[in-house]
Amino acid sequence: MKKTLAILLLFISLNLFAETKMVIQDNGVGDIKLGQVLPKEFRVNYFKGMYADFLDYEGYLLKDLGLKIAVTSKKSNRVKFLVIDSDKIKTAEGLGIGSTLNDIKRVYPSYSANEVPPTFGNDEYAVMGKADSSVVFYFKDKKSFIGGSAVTRVMIFK
Repeated sequence: MKKTLAILLLFISLNLFAETKMVIQDNGVGDIKLGQVLPKEFRVNYFKGMYADFLDYEGYLLKDLGLKIAVTSKKSNRVKFLVIDSDKIKTAEGLGIGSTLNDIKRVYPSYSANEVPPTFGNDEYAVMGKADSSVVFYFKDKKSFIGGSAVTRVMIFK
């Protein structure tokens, strides 16, 4: 019984550590940093795809976290940009998928917002909390943004 309880507590603590480690920052998510070589433990589920104006990209998909990691090439594995499609990864202040304009205003009172061409779908209105930030919060469109709808995607890129 004690051994089972100890294993259960260890499993819970490891899961909590993994979740808290994956925090959105200006230069990446957790140990995944823009411009740096992707750590080996994240090189799973390799894929090739297209975005925006049919631009090719390749990378790795962490399905459980809803995170796409675009790399310059499979050979170099340098992180090019990150796409977050899940509410499992947030900023230290709790911003991410599901956040509203009011949530962003609370953290970044002087945010900037602009209409943008769709890149991955459901993302025609972009919000940056800080002018020099690499983190962009996307809303479906301007109407959704103004109407209080939630962020549909987060991207981190330079």
